[in-house]
Amino acid sequence: MWQRAGLLLLAAQLAAAQSAVIQGVVLNSVTHQPVAGVAVGLIGSDAKDPTYQTITDGGGRFRFSGVAPGTYLAAYDKDGFEGLDAGPAKDAVEATAGETVALRKEMAPLGVIRGRVLDGDGRPVPNIRVDWLAASTRRVGGSVNTDAEGRYQVEDVRPGVYVLRATPNRPAFPQKVVRLADLMQPAADAANTRRPLYAPVYYPNSTDRLLASPIIVRGGEDLAGFDIQMRPAAFYRVRGVVRDDAGRPASRLSVKLRSADCAYFSSDFPPDAQVVSGADGAFEFPAVAAGDWQITAEMRRGSVSPVGFAAVSVTRHDVDNVEIRMASPFTVSGAVEGAKAKLRVRLQPVERPRDEEAMGQSGESGAFDINAVYPGRYRILAPRVPGYYLDSVRLGSAEVLG
Repeated sequence: MWQRAGLLLLAAQLAAAQSAVIQGVVLNSVTHQPVAGVAVGLIGSDAKDPTYQTITDGGGRFRFSGVAPGTYLAAYDKDGFEGLDAGPAKDAVEATAGETVALRKEMAPLGVIRGRVLDGDGRPVPNIRVDWLAASTRRVGGSVNTDAEGRYQVEDVRPGVYVLRATPNRPAFPQKVVRLADLMQPAADAANTRRPLYAPVYYPNSTDRLLASPIIVRGGEDLAGFDIQMRPAAFYRVRGVVRDDAGRPASRLSVKLRSADCAYFSSDFPPDAQVVSGADGAFEFPAVAAGDWQITAEMRRGSVSPVGFAAVSVTRHDVDNVEIRMASPFTVSGAVEGAKAKLRVRLQPVERPRDEEAMGQSGESGAFDINAVYPGRYRILAPRVPGYYLDSVRLGSAEVLG
């Protein structure tokens, strides 16, 4: 009996000497209090390495024992929190046999903005999409819909300054066939587009983004009472035609309308309106509020995806004869001079969602190719290289830096 117990104890000691212990605590970066219920994982750098998982206790503590030696990525996840670098909370950890590694992780609490969407008489308006935008970049962080009582709640908001935009959730306009001949004639029911409908409104009650009241969100704050008052406005008709890169009518294409006031990160973000081009390429948006808008069309042609784009400014009248010309992607070639390293050069679209950016990497000679570039305006995102600064960006002989 004693001999068996001694063997078990010896085996446990040998196992401990051949493995590591990783333990730690997770704290709220604002209150410095422990955070319970955080999912903590150790992910091996090699696919063959084991993965370990646990949950922090009431004191924010966690412990992994019997960890095989190696390099791991410690990942932390909990709703309402994120890493201090405004992204996933992850750290590299080295596990050494026979040693104990102590970790101390701080996670940033995210904020909440809540309120109601009301009409001019103070009555709740259901089914309104509320977007939150970074005040400085106009980048859309996400959206929620109001409930039957007009209430909305925006969660997981990073610290920063934001504006809110409320937009009626109208279904896609009827995907009727529009003929080019129809576009040459005034709309018979054009007066109907002037009927009072709710236009997109910025908090608290302005249709102009420049007049929106900014909202300052600090870590972990729960901000209530941000009520948005919808305003009726006149709507106008936007009509045009989509043509392929040879100038022929492009039929049955999805044509999307988005506000130019918003910088969308993802092309999956729902547009303000969407229609389908007719047999002769004609399209029509029957109810568009005054403002600046972006219209895009996409098509599939084998492995190539031509894209068309048009910018439209709607003031106090209908907009006709908008032409969207489809264009196939092409390659931009260039070279990085000065720094001798493999560097990434990115082109970020100005008018289209940012996830459609194109990227290339320079080789040993500094030359690079950026594929899948479409006509349009771009921001050149040059790489950061320690010991160097960006001196010049030339497109042909023209200087385009700044």
